[in-house]
Amino acid sequence: LPANLVGNGIIDCFGASDELQYCRETSGFAQTYRFYCQNDTKCVQQWQLCDGVKDCLWGDDENFCEHTSTQCEVSNFDNLSDFEYVFCRIGSKERSSFSLKTASIYPPLAPTLYIGSANDKWNESYIESSIDEVRLLPFVILSTLSHEFVYRGLFDDYEEQRIWCVFRYSRSIEKYSTAIQLFHFIAPFFINLFSAIFIIFNIARHRSITRIQHTYEQQLLQQFNEHKQLVVSPIVLVILSVPRLLISLFSGCVKISRSPWLYLLGYFISFIPSSFIFVIFVVPSTLYKKQFRESISGWRRFITRESTS
Repeated sequence: LPANLVGNGIIDCFGASDELQYCRETSGFAQTYRFYCQNDTKCVQQWQLCDGVKDCLWGDDENFCEHTSTQCEVSNFDNLSDFEYVFCRIGSKERSSFSLKTASIYPPLAPTLYIGSANDKWNESYIESSIDEVRLLPFVILSTLSHEFVYRGLFDDYEEQRIWCVFRYSRSIEKYSTAIQLFHFIAPFFINLFSAIFIIFNIARHRSITRIQHTYEQQLLQQFNEHKQLVVSPIVLVILSVPRLLISLFSGCVKISRSPWLYLLGYFISFIPSSFIFVIFVVPSTLYKKQFRESISGWRRFITRESTS
């Protein structure tokens, strides 16, 4: 469908996917879109599609489902409209689940945003190279920290009757260790922050082109409100990691005679993000919270349906 026909008030696509304003649902700053029933003014939630119940007047929310389809029987093919025929042909093809092995047949997001279509061989090499990079990343990180295994030693403190695990660095190795620790601290922060900013600006720019009723500034503000957790989370993570970074930069042993729990608390507070992923990433996001609640409601309905059947 040409871009100038999107958002013009005329429904051209099945389910009104080209006119999302008909079934837009706003909750705070988050927006979700529902399925628009054909020849009707009713909007159906996404989880109501293909559930075996005809929620639309003409049952078009169930017409093209794998298990409940009656529209796509061979006897009805002569009476199908063009879009119904296309959907039936799509549904009749073999379905394959998405995994890392099958990911190479799907086009990546970046090329589809800018050039519309991409070469299959390029897609396959792009996905496979990205997967290889992800697999190699842990080994690259470990290699940058390999000096710690070489220069780490045990020191017997007979006076305190304890054993210390200390690093015995030369001046050059100490500078290298400090630089590596600062890099592992700063690089992920800037990568996450600038990636989030790029996503927000990129989505706002593309939506301002397809939705001319809203200005670029309005789209930018809306996207920032929807994805603010992508900006807030890296900042929170870097703040919580500061105490551990400062402690790790100490090259020698420090004897703490007073309030040792204060220093231990400063060290272990850095591990809060990995322990409270739900609180840090899901709770600040309106969209994530709504999706979480919908998932819980869906599981409750499933359990209730299974227990009563």
